Amino acid sequence: MKRIDCNHLILASGLLLSGCSLLQPVSPSPQKEYRLEAAPFVSVVRPPTSSMSITLSIIRAASGLDSKNMWYLRRPSQINRYQQSQWQQRPATMLMPLVMNALEVSGLFTVIVQSPNPINTTYQLELELTQLEQDFTVHPSVVHVGLRAYLSENKTHTIVAWQEFRVDQTAPTEDAYGQVVASKLATSELLQRLLVFCRSHVSQDEGAR
Repeated sequence: MKRIDCNHLILASGLLLSGCSLLQPVSPSPQKEYRLEAAPFVSVVRPPTSSMSITLSIIRAASGLDSKNMWYLRRPSQINRYQQSQWQQRPATMLMPLVMNALEVSGLFTVIVQSPNPINTTYQLELELTQLEQDFTVHPSVVHVGLRAYLSENKTHTIVAWQEFRVDQTAPTEDAYGQVVASKLATSELLQRLLVFCRSHVSQDEGAR
């Protein structure tokens, strides 16, 4: 009768157990989700003589920004996404209520609606999110947020004005959360610029009537 070598038996058992563990599915780390936010606006008293109204179209997103992915660059033109962090919703979707709130407190319009809506308004504002990424080719990293705006007069179906905005905001930390904090500051600045754009061109257009 052959004697079983205990050392060989232990080794074989260990290999068997390790082989079984390798076959087990690896549990992915939980995804961290973040909201796109902006600093609150101070309410403005609406002029009682104002009769202008505006429709905010559904905000579009450039290619690559129509998902919940959070993007960053390590090299110029090389886009990567965070593996364990993402936006809670598509950034363009989260931007809608922020723009609506900014328009509401601006004092420019008596009626503000979101399309699709049967109400016939004076103006229509169309927006496209063109950029939202964290740039690690510089240090500290910088978050770029871009927006394109078209303001149209609904009665004549003509574009009153259009403009592209971009804000570059330094991230406080070199990670996804740094992108979130910088995006909030950049979005707040973008909304301020958007209101200046609307105020300027709506006033000019109304004066020409």
